Amino acid sequence: MANWAELPPELIGLVLKRLIAHDVYDYLSFRAVCHPWRSVASEKHNYAGVSVCKIPWLMMAEKENSDVRSFYSLSNNKFYNIHLPEARGRRCWGSPDGWLITLGIDREMHLLNPLTHVQIRLPSQTTFGDQYPEKSSFTSEVVREIFIRKAIRLSTPTSTTNGNCIVIAIYSQWGKLAIAKPTDKTWTTLESPFAHYYDVICFKDQVYAIDSYGILRICDITSIQPNVVDFASPIKDYKGCDTLYLVEISGELHLIIRYVFREGDWEDGENNSVTLGICFFEIYKMDICTRQWKELDGSSEHALFLGTNCSFSLSVAEYPELKGNCVYFTDDDVDSWDCEAGRYTGIYNFENKIVEFFDLGLDMHSTFSPPLWITPNLC
Repeated sequence: MANWAELPPELIGLVLKRLIAHDVYDYLSFRAVCHPWRSVASEKHNYAGVSVCKIPWLMMAEKENSDVRSFYSLSNNKFYNIHLPEARGRRCWGSPDGWLITLGIDREMHLLNPLTHVQIRLPSQTTFGDQYPEKSSFTSEVVREIFIRKAIRLSTPTSTTNGNCIVIAIYSQWGKLAIAKPTDKTWTTLESPFAHYYDVICFKDQVYAIDSYGILRICDITSIQPNVVDFASPIKDYKGCDTLYLVEISGELHLIIRYVFREGDWEDGENNSVTLGICFFEIYKMDICTRQWKELDGSSEHALFLGTNCSFSLSVAEYPELKGNCVYFTDDDVDSWDCEAGRYTGIYNFENKIVEFFDLGLDMHSTFSPPLWITPNLC
């Protein structure tokens, strides 16, 4: 009987490429075969250039007292369980490039690839400005839950390697912006007019941020003192909303506005009545030349992924498993998390304005790190 562990590394590498091209989750099974196979899997050149499925996974909430995290694949409706002790007890933010950004009650922050388990340290949360007073009632658990609204790994021209990438965060009760690289010792706050920021995006080599007033600004993150500059005014007759998102669709910058109406009661199976948010979305496209927003009827043949992650879109022509003209959203309303976030996750259809909520079991619920979108990637 052949000893699979004694196969030449070149042949083992070919097996790996064929497996992950079919299902990237097979990478984990491959690593578990034996030490030689694990060694081959740890070398990036053995799977460089392999095209893997770009359809996101929904990373489920943490199971109590467990190092295993479940991921729900939209491409095949399967759950994948991954041993991920690095994420235990940590608030997470997702991305379309395979990386999580994590924050624990130890206030340490990291970039984490849940497939390869590669972890890159970021400056500690304690190095942000505007910390809560030492004698306040904000425990480490509360800080983990609410101090950072959103954290995004920017894909800028300067981030040619993971170690040199730039991360931008929206933080504190004031919704300020701060940036850091893994090599930095502290987070640097961007100089800005008073504004509570909702989202940030890197679009055509520029970093844009949108605030609660609907003002679009360009972030200069290359200056000695990073700052923001006004770029575009709010949409006409803007009166506020629950959340704003910036997303690129077909090479154009778009604004998504989310309105939430909390109506009716929903039973959680234990006779507990929980308010469920009814929502709808509006979509606008930016004319970069005139700096004006134009309202659209929908996202056409694209699926949008919004929530506790870097906002992104995918073409349903390329990924027919997805629903076009729809928003796949997760629960990022921190103010409602005291009743367990994650219940409020689903798909919104621009055409009929109907919301289809996900009901994937108790793994949807968390008071500090609800489900999020992440696209699996081995890089």
